[in-house]
Amino acid sequence: SLQGDSKLAVIFKDLGVQTQFLDGCIKLKKINMDMPAAMELDLTQEPDQAQTIFATCLGLGIDVHLTGLHTLKIKETDRIEAMKVVGLRFRESEIITTDSSITLKVDRTSALLENVVVDTFHDHRMAMAFAPLSYLTSVIIKDAGVVSKSYGTYWDDLRKLNIAINEI
Repeated sequence: SLQGDSKLAVIFKDLGVQTQFLDGCIKLKKINMDMPAAMELDLTQEPDQAQTIFATCLGLGIDVHLTGLHTLKIKETDRIEAMKVVGLRFRESEIITTDSSITLKVDRTSALLENVVVDTFHDHRMAMAFAPLSYLTSVIIKDAGVVSKSYGTYWDDLRKLNIAINEI
């Protein structure tokens, strides 16, 4: 695929996820491995993947430095600032932003907080990137209907995977 989403298969291999493409389907398999303590990625070619990678690293307790994000300031919302705002609600961390990057430094002594409110800022990718963290803690998604822009059945599909999402 030419879509930036296809690059996640390569990136997530380093996060313990094996991706197989089978006859129009995708099969994901957890790989038991030591997780990296930190990652650094230049997302100039696929900046829209930043939220997914950021949320995943936040949940796994992995420091991450993402660059090449200059176009994220002019999307549905300022996605760089939105990641910072929501990220600080999940866990004690230091989050440093610039006009084209975000750096997450996780306090590994802290656990994920509970009943975390995810403001979507009217951005479908904010909702979809942070929702899977409900596997690890309780998550409340504000303006959950925003996913209809790109994936109208997203919440139904997550429920099929036994992911409990609270929507407001």
